[in-house]
Amino acid sequence: MGGELEGGFNCPAKVFQLPQCINTLFLLGVIIFPLAFGACSSERRGGEAGRLEERVKEFWEARIAGNDLKAYNYEAYSKTGKMTLQKYLRARSPLLKYKTYEVKKAVENGDEALVTVDFIYHLIVPARADLDLSTIIDERWVRIDGQWYRELEKPETSQATN
Repeated sequence: MGGELEGGFNCPAKVFQLPQCINTLFLLGVIIFPLAFGACSSERRGGEAGRLEERVKEFWEARIAGNDLKAYNYEAYSKTGKMTLQKYLRARSPLLKYKTYEVKKAVENGDEALVTVDFIYHLIVPARADLDLSTIIDERWVRIDGQWYRELEKPETSQATN
């Protein structure tokens, strides 16, 4: 049985060659790592876009449920303090009830986003038949401390200096 080594398969024994192994590992690393990190990067960006839409939906679900206290937590006011919760609740009209919504589009641009929402609301008009109306609006959303908030006020573009 000349030429066969223990373990067999009728293959001649090969001596482990370190340089060839290093070359193979290097080649695999050059191909696999960029693919793996590229996939993680696009998944993260997609996750951020998904997070914006998730926040928008959570806000509108609170609106539909008539839970203005919860909806306030999705408003930039809740972070900036420009409107207190009490003022926010007083500003809500009991004559307006949101019925359904659909997020049509969400476009992110850094820490700002423009979200198009189509919604139907029920308007209670005294001495008239109640009205179900539909409208499409573009909402501005901003990222504050890593979280998305609905912002009704436009940012001040210039400050007057004296």
